[in-house]
Amino acid sequence: MRHIKGKDLNLLPVFAALWRQRNVTKAAQTLGMTQPALSRALSRLRSEFGDPLFVRSSKGVSPTARASEMASEIISMVDHLDHLYEPSGKFDPARLDRVFTIVTTDYFESAAAERLIPKILREAPHASLNFRTNVGGIPRESLEKGDVDLAILGVFERIPEGFYTQKILTDTYRSVVRSSHPAKRFTVEQFTQYPHILMTPKGDMHGIVDESLERLGKARHIAVGSSNFLSAGWAVANSDLILTAPGLVIDQMAERLSLREFQTPVETPQLVIFQIWHARTHNDPAQKWLRALIAGSF
Repeated sequence: MRHIKGKDLNLLPVFAALWRQRNVTKAAQTLGMTQPALSRALSRLRSEFGDPLFVRSSKGVSPTARASEMASEIISMVDHLDHLYEPSGKFDPARLDRVFTIVTTDYFESAAAERLIPKILREAPHASLNFRTNVGGIPRESLEKGDVDLAILGVFERIPEGFYTQKILTDTYRSVVRSSHPAKRFTVEQFTQYPHILMTPKGDMHGIVDESLERLGKARHIAVGSSNFLSAGWAVANSDLILTAPGLVIDQMAERLSLREFQTPVETPQLVIFQIWHARTHNDPAQKWLRALIAGSF
């Protein structure tokens, strides 16, 4: 206890707000403070830690190396204390006023638009969802820091220590063409005869279908690589392109566009989607409510 004696622990929420917002004005609004009051608090923080902590940048403020080093522990501590002081009454999502940031893919966003968002609007009308596109693996650092509340992804790597996962959806791949496509049926030979469009968030022009075709000594021509399911659907509806994608997306496209679905003539693995969160938010009532709502929606 000798190191915290005489320290102002009320300054730690200021650090947490600045870390999350990277903007003095927004951080002050989050804490219900005026901007001058927050600036004075930041000055005291700098004095207590002997470091500038947050310096001006073109978009607001940026953390120093020392701030980045401390952030995970401070954020976790502030969130834990906030949970301890939460009223013990039953959690009511109708009173929830916060933004949930979810890192995911275009695939889940399109499904959420139909299955999840209406429920959020009904049960928690003052809450907000902020979807961010995932461009890599599990956003570990963002989940640890609190920049992100949840990641909803297909997992192809080992889950890091300190994280939780829950399977929420299993999907199968199917193929689709425009309703007036010249091919009436699709054998492997006909499947490879026509050009394809590939869903490729990372820009890799080689997918699971290509791996299956290679095992058969076959190959297809990928004419278009796309990171967006909406544009892929329109492209298929107006050309002879073939799209192979998760069934959930295919169903949505078929409802809105004049498309014809068929069974992909090569074997493809199942797509398993998980929601992933950090241990520091595991017992947060609002997060538990959101995770349950997501799981129940799929």
